[in-house]
Amino acid sequence: MPALTHILQSLTEDDYPGIGRYVWRPEGGRREWSQGLIRLYGRIEAPRCEAEFMACVHPDDRLRVEGETEAFLTGDANSYTRSFRIVRPDRSVRYVIDRARIERDAQGCVTGIFGLNMDVTDLPEMTKSGVDAETEIVGGRADDMSRVLPDRERFDFGQRTSGLALADIDYQAGTVSLDAVGAQLYGFGKGPVTVSRDEIHVRFHPDDRERLAKEISLSLDPSDGGTLDTEHRIVLPDGTQRWLRVQKRIDFATADRKRRPDRGILAALDITERKESELRLRNSEERLLLAQKAAGIGVWDVDLENKQTVWSEGLYDLMQIERGTPPSPDLFFKYVHPDDEPGLRDAFNCAIRDVSSFKSDFRVVLPDGTLRYFVGQGTVTSEHEGYARRIVGVNYDVTDLKTAEVRLRESEAQLRLILDETAGIVGILDVDGTLREANRAALEAGDITREDVIGMPLWDASWWLHDPDEVARVKDAVARAAAGETVRYDAQIAAGGGRLRTIDFNLSPVRNANGEVTLLVPSALDITERKQAETRLARIIREGLVRIA
Repeated sequence: MPALTHILQSLTEDDYPGIGRYVWRPEGGRREWSQGLIRLYGRIEAPRCEAEFMACVHPDDRLRVEGETEAFLTGDANSYTRSFRIVRPDRSVRYVIDRARIERDAQGCVTGIFGLNMDVTDLPEMTKSGVDAETEIVGGRADDMSRVLPDRERFDFGQRTSGLALADIDYQAGTVSLDAVGAQLYGFGKGPVTVSRDEIHVRFHPDDRERLAKEISLSLDPSDGGTLDTEHRIVLPDGTQRWLRVQKRIDFATADRKRRPDRGILAALDITERKESELRLRNSEERLLLAQKAAGIGVWDVDLENKQTVWSEGLYDLMQIERGTPPSPDLFFKYVHPDDEPGLRDAFNCAIRDVSSFKSDFRVVLPDGTLRYFVGQGTVTSEHEGYARRIVGVNYDVTDLKTAEVRLRESEAQLRLILDETAGIVGILDVDGTLREANRAALEAGDITREDVIGMPLWDASWWLHDPDEVARVKDAVARAAAGETVRYDAQIAAGGGRLRTIDFNLSPVRNANGEVTLLVPSALDITERKQAETRLARIIREGLVRIA
């Protein structure tokens, strides 16, 4: 297997969490840490000197680590592997494996150390062996390299458990030597194996082969730097598909005055789970965008500290503003109706000041002059020491709802006007008998107001309360009408001043397109005078008959 540092130089820590690289020039005291290593140590920046680095090492390990370092610098070894604990700024302890290549000048002095740290805290077998090794080494001599260097098996175990596959490529022989992880990843069994390059290439997914052929051809061109960094799919003999992140470095040899690919180092990682997660996320985002578009919703996010604003595509579309236009709260307020802008701005600023939320109805005048009704709401999602740092929210177009509400109010007003102009008594009931509407004639007949009766069961209205029998008859009529029957009878209602009026009462069901009863319409005519006339006429007839007799 090639020198590990060559492989590590081609790795991207963002794709391999818990791994970080460093370069140390002891003569000048200069240390260069990758971002991955800085994250591994929980720091904001790399240590500026050896003393600052040693402060990161666990107090119980410092003496040993200092002795090991002295041995590396004064000895003649060209590489080392060791393990120790570090203490992060948050006081958490992590177990680390440190492996590096040492470069020396002609006099044997160290000119550079190129290394890698791997966090193995979450690998119980490795942390235990690391502790055991450390306990044994503490009592050893600092110049005893055979005792200072822990067993390489621990690093190999870390490589296997991380899923990192390594391989040597012999371009002259056309072969690829895979380690055990690589052999299993590419479907060649469980142990190290050497196969032809063609056997690797045939596993490339058909849809990726053309692209990979171009990328590989460029990487084999000495003028292109001899590196490859790509993601692609492979298809195993059993039909299983995997996504791989592959990075490769190529060494060139000169023959006949031409530089040709000689050997290469390959690192591959199975990223199938990550790709599937990305696909699920992308599909979810697409569904969310579709739902937002269908619902007329736009999302916004304001970073108050960095004064950066993000709008969703849906918000750009709602506002009829070209996507990509630099967003900001002021740009949005520019299109808010002048009468609504002060109130909305005040609600927005109050939410920021009070580290709270807001919700507001307002109108927007779009660039083409169209007036739209919006609802906006937002909430502070990040704060520090009582000051808002971030506020996010949504705006949604409710113009259709507002228009429907206006039309409904207009329709209700027209209906009330029609009912009020009707001479007879007319109302509208829910199926359960709740009074939703009563015209002016009905209210005047009982000398009552809308507030006295709207929203209550019809039989509880004052028209009927003078007689329990009338109440019972109304309840029965509602039940029959709700079942689909038209009910009609003469009834007496209480009018103002304690007077009783006789009405011709009618209760009719209203059906929808499916034949279901959805409303009941009570109506009545005041027949008091007619009934009185009928009574007088009957009395006169009876009296006349008596005289004739």
